Amino acid sequence: MVTEAPSDPVSIAATAMGVFRAEMEAIDRIGDKAGRRAARLTRIILAAMGVSGAYLVYLIYVMTSDLAMMVGKFENMHGQMVSISGEMKRITQSVTNMGANVQGMPSIARDVLAVSASVDGMRTSAEHIDLAIGGINTSVGQVGQGTNEMTYRFSNLTAVVNRMNHNVNTMFRPFSMIPR
Repeated sequence: MVTEAPSDPVSIAATAMGVFRAEMEAIDRIGDKAGRRAARLTRIILAAMGVSGAYLVYLIYVMTSDLAMMVGKFENMHGQMVSISGEMKRITQSVTNMGANVQGMPSIARDVLAVSASVDGMRTSAEHIDLAIGGINTSVGQVGQGTNEMTYRFSNLTAVVNRMNHNVNTMFRPFSMIPR
């Protein structure tokens, strides 16, 4: 049985409006579904970015702590350098005293004792310098360790930033398909 198309204008308009309404409802359902998916994807990406951001803050905190430790080591090295400078001044004074003591030839025995005391002072100062240099070597080694740790943390930081960049690109990829 074949149905005839309505011939009066009101029936034609009513049929067309019914078809139009059904199509608009289908489009609304598809739009709602796409909107829910986009909202869910956005929440997931924002949560991932939040976790990555917290990790970045942690990495920055750790690097700041490492830098503070390194600054402390540099201050320690400075103190040891000041100590070396003082010991060098004492050595210079001992050499000056030796020169003055050698000039007085009539009292050689007394001068030899004074020279011996000056040499002992130089030996003591040299021992102090040796100890200070050992401390500097230790500090330099610790600074090297801190630098290696910072290099590792910067590598981690770069990887996190690259992942965040990828997440942002992924988040906005669905929007590139929407016609403008």
